[in-house]
Formats: sequence, structure tokens, C-alpha cells
Amino acid sequence: MIFEEVAADFFYTGGKSHGRFIRIWIDHIAHEFPNDKYARRFVDVVNDTRAPFVKARGYDWEFHIDETSFGLWSIQGHFPPTQGSADEARWMAETKESPRTHD
Repeated sequence: MIFEEVAADFFYTGGKSHGRFIRIWIDHIAHEFPNDKYARRFVDVVNDTRAPFVKARGYDWEFHIDETSFGLWSIQGHFPPTQGSADEARWMAETKESPRTHD
């Protein structure tokens, strides 16, 4: 997570300054959502987990999720392993990246 503090009068809603507003963006890159059902469930989880920290404290918020295509990212120069593969299990066990041994 990266937190970027901005002045309280930085955000506007309907042309008026909104001092109790939080803008969240999420880069989702590990795996692609297989369909809208899973994407909606993820959005619901994000809303539910943010509520105690945002809504309960009287803030308004919005967020969006950027989903990067699986083929368009790498870590330390290595393409990530496919989901459920032996390479993925190795990455998780070692908690570090390494070259793929399978496609």
C-alpha cells in the first residue's frame, strides 16, 4: 500500500471542496478475475474491509481497480508463474521470484 496525503480541500464533489473524502485505487495484477461475479465479490470485500476505517469515521470514499493483463507484467525480470503450477508453489514456498520451469 502507498498512502499519499493531500490537503483537505484537494478533493471536490459537485464543484465544492470535500474535506472528508478518501480516494483509493488498487492495482490488481496477480491473477485476472475469471468473470464479473468474482470481480463484484472482490469489490464487495474491499468495501466491507474499508468500512470500519473509512465509513465508520465519517468519510466518503470511492475506489477503482486497475486489472493488469497477466502477460503484461514481470517481477525482477521474471514472468510470474501460472496459477496452480509447480512454479507458483515454489514461488510461494520460497517467497521470492525465479525463472519459470513450465509455461
